[in-house]
Amino acid sequence: MFGFKVVRQNHVGLIETLGKYRREVDAGLSFYVPMFQKVRIVDLAMIPFKILIILDHKGITQIGALFQIIVG
Repeated sequence: MFGFKVVRQNHVGLIETLGKYRREVDAGLSFYVPMFQKVRIVDLAMIPFKILIILDHKGITQIGALFQIIVG
């Protein structure tokens, strides 16, 4: 018995066989064996991050990245 899953554009499907990563599928129709395999869909869109603190042209983002604003 086979199953199919539609992977939309700007997404990728990760095929796991018995819980272990096996391969990656691009956008389109993909086939898998439902009893042994699972398809996880991952969105590839960039997610904007929030800026938490800005002091004296330096800041820190929500994920802990430091940055400096150069004016001039």
